[in-house]
Amino acid sequence: MLKKGFAATAVFAFYAVTSNSYAAGETWTVTITGHITQGVDAAGLFGVAGQSLVGLTFSQSITASVDPALWEKQVGANDLLYFGDGPGFSDTVTINGHTLTFSADYSSGAYGSSQYLSNGGSQYTTFWDSIQSQQGGYTSNGDRLYATNYAGSVLVAFVPELDFSQKISVATPEIAFYGGATFELGNKVAFSGVSEMIYVNELPAPVPEPASYAILLAGLGLVGFAARRKRSAA
Repeated sequence: MLKKGFAATAVFAFYAVTSNSYAAGETWTVTITGHITQGVDAAGLFGVAGQSLVGLTFSQSITASVDPALWEKQVGANDLLYFGDGPGFSDTVTINGHTLTFSADYSSGAYGSSQYLSNGGSQYTTFWDSIQSQQGGYTSNGDRLYATNYAGSVLVAFVPELDFSQKISVATPEIAFYGGATFELGNKVAFSGVSEMIYVNELPAPVPEPASYAILLAGLGLVGFAARRKRSAA
């Protein structure tokens, strides 16, 4: 079993209980890009069945509700935390040039589902800034789906506002941040990774596939060849 996120659960003793609903509400998208440190693609969803994923780059984008009325429990003062049972979520994962999107009808508190945002470092300089989207549930095929994206720092104030709708894009060097991602889909594929970038409500620029690079280089070669011919004819 892979290690699941950081311990936002350490503050779970405070919460007030509210009613829960499965209706759609406001969402945020948290994206982590980085490299995989542990993982196997048992079913071959991202390439070859049984392939080790260690060392590969990845991108994971979790879109989840941040409507407090839709979460079982919530707290907010110097941070925002919604957790417990909640509405559905989606998770888009790219590994090895393959992009797949998974979704669950609900978020289960039994799997530590939570949305967490803290800007204590930005406000007071003595606490940390932190972001986490942690989700657990089941897909329509009955596969258990678990995903976490998280990053935090006591050295870098990178969360300007206590606002789930803000946009953030920041590098997460290990010397200044802790952070990473986990993903599990039943017994089919699982990984954990170290973050290099975190994005909130933004998406990283797409990385061209190897074939795209080849086409680009071929095009540049043709342009250069045509230019040389033109100079020779002059």
